[in-house]
Amino acid sequence: TANATAMGLALATFARDGVPVGLLIAVGYRRAAVQVGEELTELLAALAANGVTDRIDLDGLSAAAVGELSSVVLGHPLDTETLGRLVDETEGNPLFVVELARSHRRDLTETGLSRPPLMPAAVRESVYSRLAHLPDDTTEALSAAAVLGAEFDLGPLAQVLGEDPTGLLARLAPAERVELIGTTETSWRQSFTHPLVWRVIHDGLTSDERIRLHLAAAEAVEAVSPPEAAGRHARLAYHYAQAVPLAGARPAIDHACRAADHAVARLAFEDASRFYGEAIELAERHGNLEPGEWCELALRQADALLGGGETSRARSTYAEAAERAAVAGDVDRLARGALGRAGYRGLPGVPDVEAIALLERSLATPAVDGLLQARVAARLAMELYYLGERDRRDHLSASAVDLVRPTGDGTVLAQVLISRHYALDEVANVAERTAVAVEAARVAEAAGDGDTAMLAHYLLVRDRLEVGDRPAAEAAAERHRELAVHARQPLHPWRVLLLDALFAHLDGDIDRAEALALQAFATGSAASIPNAGAALGGLLFLVRLEQGRLPEILEATLDGQARHPRYSTWAPMVAWCRLAS
Repeated sequence: TANATAMGLALATFARDGVPVGLLIAVGYRRAAVQVGEELTELLAALAANGVTDRIDLDGLSAAAVGELSSVVLGHPLDTETLGRLVDETEGNPLFVVELARSHRRDLTETGLSRPPLMPAAVRESVYSRLAHLPDDTTEALSAAAVLGAEFDLGPLAQVLGEDPTGLLARLAPAERVELIGTTETSWRQSFTHPLVWRVIHDGLTSDERIRLHLAAAEAVEAVSPPEAAGRHARLAYHYAQAVPLAGARPAIDHACRAADHAVARLAFEDASRFYGEAIELAERHGNLEPGEWCELALRQADALLGGGETSRARSTYAEAAERAAVAGDVDRLARGALGRAGYRGLPGVPDVEAIALLERSLATPAVDGLLQARVAARLAMELYYLGERDRRDHLSASAVDLVRPTGDGTVLAQVLISRHYALDEVANVAERTAVAVEAARVAEAAGDGDTAMLAHYLLVRDRLEVGDRPAAEAAAERHRELAVHARQPLHPWRVLLLDALFAHLDGDIDRAEALALQAFATGSAASIPNAGAALGGLLFLVRLEQGRLPEILEATLDGQARHPRYSTWAPMVAWCRLAS
């Protein structure tokens, strides 16, 4: 204190009498230290009035500068993901960058793993030193605020603390003056000024304090947040999950499910699958769900995964739900799981043994819901294509259509018609297939089922081309494109690219056909579409045939034939490539 006072007097003298030639004095201070009535405030005003000072505001380092500084500390550059995390956590604060980088280096040395660094002692001490000068009721309020999040609403915080808004603002004012918290663009919301400040305060709570405060936060959100407020159920799910020892798992599970349902309604499938997953994890950890309820959550999560394009994860989740439903004797959920695992179709030329087994299992123990049972029969008929069994395919698919047609359910009728189309996929049946696809498209569009309508139009393209009716094929492709504009699943844009490539080839634009085929393959592979590779193989064969370059794809066609031994087009493609070699 004495040294600071002496420095202040010296600077005041220089401000009054002038600075000696050749002398540079640099002074650093926090903006929060500039308060009305403080000596520092008066000194800065005097220096500014003297006109011999320059003021430099120090903001956080740029992302590039954080990368350079962390590289110096570590002795090597950070990977992009870790650097991005470091930039986000430190917001360019040089002390925090150095200390977190050092912590990261120690983690690498001790474990050999790249992981988010632990909170360094120097960072905690920096925050604690500022907290030490605050009144007790302010630090108590900050602890409760930290449980609400890096940003927090004043209404729930006042509820947690049992404080009226005016009194709450007075309690928080000292923390705002030293820049631990600040206001946001919304008057009723505040935030911690730095993510690490929030983390230090939150992590400094004991387990008992954290659990109690999270339960109080959940009760406060329920009390002051409107029932349909955006994000309400997500916040409640989080707080109740942290308060399980006091509240039990049921509230957290219920709110996670409701958050997931809201996400599905917004087509936010990634959020929905995460929330359903959290509900399942809570249930498994605390044993709070009956088998049927667990299966229902798993099926909904699988639906969300499929909606988000995670086809492989969706199918494995459907399969697990089906197996558990079978053990529990839950025939309807077994049917839903079997249908989900089978998907809209399997890998061309390869019978899906697991899907067939689940569908057969469901067919042997009929679902209570007759429409579900019809869908199982139709989907099984479609899957049996590569196993032959022509008579059984015809019987299963025809009986499914006959069962659904009297119900007037257009969505299910369109779906079983599509399955019948696949079950009848032989050259001799082109007229019947075309009629089935036309009806499926009409019924699906009338029912508002865009996905099934798109598939029907997609199948019609091939049916029309088989009989040489290109105008009708182009009309079906155009209707498919119009419907795909609003589609979220990547399956539909993939099909649009395939059709564009096909028509480019028919027009003789071989370079464009090849580019579109490769673009379709990239889209299909990214979405785990099972037949993306087979579709590429067929299109590339047509392109290389026109280019006179068939020998280049001989190995690829041999590999395709090995992968899809029952897919009828590979054998002639291989033979043609060999003849050209």
